[in-house]
Amino acid sequence: MKKKIDIINDKITFFKEEIKMARMNGDLSENVDWQLLEEKLQKKYLEREILEREILERENKKEMDVIYKIKGELKKIKISNFSNPLEGIISYNSPLGKLLYEGNTGKIEKVKIEEGKDFEIEIISKKIC
Repeated sequence: MKKKIDIINDKITFFKEEIKMARMNGDLSENVDWQLLEEKLQKKYLEREILEREILERENKKEMDVIYKIKGELKKIKISNFSNPLEGIISYNSPLGKLLYEGNTGKIEKVKIEEGKDFEIEIISKKIC
């Protein structure tokens, strides 16, 4: 993720230099190259901001053990920043992981786990690891 930010920063620097060159070509209001570079630069600033927010969210999230009920059956799972279903670990970013991590205990929620299938899930307990 931080490598992506470095790449975006490099592109921002490149676009800034290109904009300086475009300014040397006279009237900027009619300079299409300058206008396109400004748009690209703004997009890169937004991309960088989004990535930085994602990093902050991931760094602030703790692993969590969750017990939940699905189709009348109790299940226990760990939510983490990576996924290993064979070990009973799912990612915060998966639909189920997001619902369980952000959901409220005792509340019944619907989640789409498989294509075309909605499941009702009740969060029984949550514990930060």
